Amino acid sequence: MKMSTKQGSALLLILWAVVIVSAILVAVTRFVSQDLDETILLSKDTEARHLAETGLAYAQNPKVKKTSPLLKKEISPNERYEASIHSEGARLNLNFFAQKQDVETFRRVFQFWGLTPENAEALTDCILDWVDADDLTRLHGAERTEYEALGFPMFPFNRPFQSIAEVRLVAGIDMLHAAKPDWEDFVTLDSSGPLNLSEAPPELIAAVCRMDLSQAEAFVDQRRGQDGKDGTDDDILPKSLDEARQSLGLSTEQFREIGPLVSIDDPVIRIESTGIVGKRKLTITEVVRRGTGTLQILNRYEKISE
Repeated sequence: MKMSTKQGSALLLILWAVVIVSAILVAVTRFVSQDLDETILLSKDTEARHLAETGLAYAQNPKVKKTSPLLKKEISPNERYEASIHSEGARLNLNFFAQKQDVETFRRVFQFWGLTPENAEALTDCILDWVDADDLTRLHGAERTEYEALGFPMFPFNRPFQSIAEVRLVAGIDMLHAAKPDWEDFVTLDSSGPLNLSEAPPELIAAVCRMDLSQAEAFVDQRRGQDGKDGTDDDILPKSLDEARQSLGLSTEQFREIGPLVSIDDPVIRIESTGIVGKRKLTITEVVRRGTGTLQILNRYEKISE
């Protein structure tokens, strides 16, 4: 029996309608599924942020020590927070040492981080040229003329750095990034200035104190106590700068030059608090100044990871 033309056209329309409806259903299903996934992620992020803020609140309290059990807590098998407190003075304050035109510290630390003596000298000159107020180019530095040749006529700013993002603009910083990709974890603009010997790593201590790296490593090993870790109950911290000097093996005469460049404490601290929900992590970092008055937040940023 032959199908009429009208019947054939009707069947074709029905088939097209089925295809279109199916496509719409697939699209709607995907949209709903995607929306549901985003809702779940948003819910996890909200809970992770709440957990991170809880750890942050504890860490901000001046009575809470670095080793306090309040800084870590498991709420459930899938939910917890972990917070830590570190001295911001344990990092190299670029503005502080640049304003003192401390060429020796910069050259030494850049060499410890893998630059050749020539490249360390060049990067030092470029940093000092960036923060000084004049347009006189140091021997291996860069001022307006040199940056114009590189296609950046607006640089340098000829003032202290206002952010780490600015430091990334300095001519030659790419050499440091290639030699030590994590260099930003060891510098700051927010500390009080002098290097905190109670927490600083060996390379920074050796650079600032003009000593061999092995001497600085011995000092840090002694400071960390038997467990070999900073920030634990068995740390042996210097109670005065003179005690630090003796532990470093420096004479009074040697220490006279570097005394203003170091400290054994810093009111500026870095708090990192991570809220964890399943595999989702949200970390809040705050750089704060703690004192007798209100807490002053100098810097704050967040990072989400899976």
